[in-house]
Amino acid sequence: AYIEESVESFGVDLSVDDLKTTRNKFKDFEQPEDGGRAFGLASANALDLPFADATFDKVICSEVLEHIPDYQGALTEIQRVLKPGGLLCASVPRRWPEKICWALSEAYHLVPGGHIRIFRASELRGDIEALGLQHYYRHWAHALHAPFWWLKCLFWKTRDSNWLIAQYHRLLVWDLMEKPAVT
Repeated sequence: AYIEESVESFGVDLSVDDLKTTRNKFKDFEQPEDGGRAFGLASANALDLPFADATFDKVICSEVLEHIPDYQGALTEIQRVLKPGGLLCASVPRRWPEKICWALSEAYHLVPGGHIRIFRASELRGDIEALGLQHYYRHWAHALHAPFWWLKCLFWKTRDSNWLIAQYHRLLVWDLMEKPAVT
């Protein structure tokens, strides 16, 4: 496998607390002493990214667009900071698992900063392609994560202390860390 030795990455989020958590988890990633990998963070709004035009070769917008009222404005801003021919990887929750979450808990999608829309894959793809970006690949993942969120929605009021949710979370961490063939 090809491993890029020189990587400069930036993470952006509105939440300063989440950025602090990210900084602590990515300390081992940075290797600036040998000109290798660097990782920067910025608190910013997706509608006004603090980067010059055509800054990035690749942008990953993971599980963000469902939170933003003007998601098309966010896509336009991402297109602005992408270099010509750059790659965008956009990830949003799948439609039917998200609909189940909304059905199980009204609070799930009414919480401040929560999910405010459910995407149709074809519409999101059309919005991205309308910016002149080309579609290369579509992938579904997180099949084990959907039931976790269904449980959290079903037991919304006790989601942080619920034994069943805690056990399911242990399963997800085990799956992520061990990568067993069974899952």
